[in-house]
Amino acid sequence: MSNTSLKTTEEWKDWREINWSKVERRVFKLQKRIYRASQRGDVIAVRKLQKTLIESWYGRLLAVRRVIQSNQGEKTAGVGGVKSLSPEKCFALAKRLKLNSKVKPIRSTIQYLAWQMLVKIALENQWQAKFEPHSHNFRQGESCQDAIEAIVNCVKLQPKYVLKADITKCFDCLDYEQLLKTLDIHPTLRKQIRVWLKDGLMDGKKLFLAEEVISPLLTNIAFHGMEKRIKHYAETLNENQRLSLICYGGNLAIAHEDIEVVQKCQDIITEFLSELCLEFKPSQIRISHTLYVYGEEKPGFDFLGFNIRQYKVSENQSKLGFKTNIKPSAESIRSLFIAFGGSPAP
Repeated sequence: MSNTSLKTTEEWKDWREINWSKVERRVFKLQKRIYRASQRGDVIAVRKLQKTLIESWYGRLLAVRRVIQSNQGEKTAGVGGVKSLSPEKCFALAKRLKLNSKVKPIRSTIQYLAWQMLVKIALENQWQAKFEPHSHNFRQGESCQDAIEAIVNCVKLQPKYVLKADITKCFDCLDYEQLLKTLDIHPTLRKQIRVWLKDGLMDGKKLFLAEEVISPLLTNIAFHGMEKRIKHYAETLNENQRLSLICYGGNLAIAHEDIEVVQKCQDIITEFLSELCLEFKPSQIRISHTLYVYGEEKPGFDFLGFNIRQYKVSENQSKLGFKTNIKPSAESIRSLFIAFGGSPAP
C-alpha cells in the first residue's frame, strides 16, 4: 500500500480513539492526487482515485465527522430532529457508509447527509482544479467575504455597469442529464447523484439551506461552462477593458465600463441557460451602474446581503472623484430585524 492510499479496514475500535489529524492528512493526500489527475485530464485516474476514497475507512470517518460538526453548529433542532449522535452511533454510521449498487434517495437525516458529504469529498478536488479563480461558489477556503472583496476590487478604481443575477430561482426545470454528462464521474456515483437530483436535490426553494451538503458544489459545476464562455468572450476584448465575473452561492455579478459588453454577457448567460432548459425571469436579473442612474435603476446594487454603491466627492477627498461605499443592504437589515422579533418597516 502506497503512502497516499487509504485504509479500507477499520484502524480504530472506538470513535474517541480516532486520530483526526491522521485522518485529515491521509484524505487530503488522496484528494491532492485527484486534483493533479484532473489538472492533467486523466479521467481514468480520477475515477479510480474517487472510488478508492469513497470506499476508504478514513474517508467515511471524515464524512461523518464533518456532518456531525456542521449539525452541532446550527441553532436549530438538528437534521431530522437529531442534534448529534453518540460516539458509538457515529462509529456505526461510518461503517454503513459503503459504496454499493443500491442507490439512496435524499432524506433530511444525518445518515443521508453523511453519504452526501462522502460523495462531496470525492468530487470537490476534481472540480477545484477546473473552477475559475473568480468563482467563489463554496470552494475550499472561499467565503462570502472573498466574493465581496473581489467585487470591490473590480470597481474601486473606475465606476462600472453591473449585471446582477440570481441563478438559484431557475432550477425547477434543470436538465439533470446534461449536468450528469458534465460531471463525467464513476457510473455508481452518477447513478446515485441522478436519484438525488430526481428527488429534489436541486430544488431552487431549498438549494442553499444550511443543511444542504452537496447541492452547492453541483450548482458550481452546472454553471462552470457558463463562466468559460464568458471568459472566452472576455479574451476578445481590449486588455484595457477588463471584464470581471464573480459567482457565489447561485448569485452572479458581471462588471464592465461598457454597457454593450454587459448586455452581451447577458445574452451569453441566456443562451447557456436555455441549453439546460432554464431561463431568467425579469425579476431575476438587473443591470445598474455603480455611480450613476441607469434607466429606472438607482446607482449601486445589492449582492450577498451587501449594498455596493459609489458617490461623487471632491478631489480633496479622493483623487478619483468618487468613493466606494459598502454597507448591509436594506433587505438584509430588514431580515435581521424580523429574526430578532421586530416588525418590518412599512
